[in-house]
Amino acid sequence: GSSFFGAPGAQFPSATMKEAVVCKVCAKRQAKMPSSWVLDDCCFYCPDCWEAFACHLCGHHDPKGSDFKGTWNCRSCRHKRLVKEKAGPSPDALQQLIIEESEEVCDSIKINDAAKSGAVNLLGTLGDTDSEEEDVVCELPAQMKGRKRVEPSKKVRHVILLVDASGSMRTPDVDLDLETRKELGINGQVSRIEAAELCSTKFAREHARARPQDVFSVVTFHEFASVVCCKASSSEMATLAFEDRAANGTFYLQALISAARLLQASPELQGEVVLLSDGRPADTKQALTYFQEQFLRGPLAGTQLHGIGFGSRVESFAALQQLACLTGGTFALSGSTVRGLCDAFSSVSSTITAGSNKWILADGAEVNSSPQLRVVDFELPEVGIFGKKTCAPFPRSS
Repeated sequence: GSSFFGAPGAQFPSATMKEAVVCKVCAKRQAKMPSSWVLDDCCFYCPDCWEAFACHLCGHHDPKGSDFKGTWNCRSCRHKRLVKEKAGPSPDALQQLIIEESEEVCDSIKINDAAKSGAVNLLGTLGDTDSEEEDVVCELPAQMKGRKRVEPSKKVRHVILLVDASGSMRTPDVDLDLETRKELGINGQVSRIEAAELCSTKFAREHARARPQDVFSVVTFHEFASVVCCKASSSEMATLAFEDRAANGTFYLQALISAARLLQASPELQGEVVLLSDGRPADTKQALTYFQEQFLRGPLAGTQLHGIGFGSRVESFAALQQLACLTGGTFALSGSTVRGLCDAFSSVSSTITAGSNKWILADGAEVNSSPQLRVVDFELPEVGIFGKKTCAPFPRSS
């Protein structure tokens, strides 16, 4: 007959039984090997314990498997899942999703006859031009004629850092680069909130080299928001500390409310908001609604929000990307290293330093040199790579 060693369901011969049979899991003892018991890899299992090792996906019994979100997975299924998560969707699949969603959006847009006629008339007025003609400089907008312009970089900006302080930010999984290890004298990994504190102070120090006149405010948020500092200089930011504030879940709404209050308290300063988070918020719909009311149509219209995703999967930051996109801000994915987070902050700092769509006039008035955006409504994004199809309708303005 076949060997019983290592074969699931094989019974131990009673002739070789010298000691009591003991279940490896629950330690239940039997004088003799019951027919319902199982011998696997030289270990005995009672029926109840053996059934607990059944894989939730394929049904195979594997005591050496692992628990995944409350269900048992055998080693084979666990390996397949890890490989799939690491690889992510294939480029062909992503491209096909883009094509399908683009076709649906294009099909849903209907151009009326008046718009077509206006486009034809406009093209007809252009005519043929001689390529050797001299360039013609258009006139300045009427509101800028005869008025002195001041360099935009001279105006003080109020940079507000919104730092996620949820319970997940306590996770010590952030790798340190060699330079940071020598600077701090720490080996191994640090928590996410510690990395956020370290990179925030470095961001303020580096940003001050290009724009020393800017001031900084820091808000930590979870279910509630707390102002750590208000309109501090880069030197004051060096003493920043919020490592003991991480708790509860992630809620963007409280952070946005605090940012709005800080901006409204200093209306003479041009505001820039930087939101750092390590995952999906629990109040996406409420946050988007408030953001559109205050930062797009309300008194804070024109304020840019920049997002930093503290993680490696871009799908986890759909809401944060949407907030940055609505205001024309930037989004950066940092990964799980201090170096990556510092690079993300540097990218945002460069955008704040170089980006300015407004001319500052001598009398303090501001003139926007770019066309005004149309009012659009964004809906709650669904879980997925590109979100739910047709989830962001763009109502055509008259």
